[in-house]
Amino acid sequence: MPTSHEIVSVIRQLDKAPERQLKIRHTSVTQCLLNHDWVYRWESVLNLAGMQPLPKMQARKRALKDLFAKAEEDYVERQTSGVR
Repeated sequence: MPTSHEIVSVIRQLDKAPERQLKIRHTSVTQCLLNHDWVYRWESVLNLAGMQPLPKMQARKRALKDLFAKAEEDYVERQTSGVR
């Protein structure tokens, strides 16, 4: 793990690695969409309470999955076209 003293070096290395930047960005977006939205936490609370999720929660999860699908398409397109 880099220290704060190495931050300039780390940033320079990332500047030279657009493919790595693309992968990092893609991983961050997909993790947010599929794991870190409030809907997943609220769903856990409801499960612990023995309650069923409301229809709006299901709609939110579908919308997040749709965004994920678009992010996947964009990622593949950027990988193949070299566009960053």
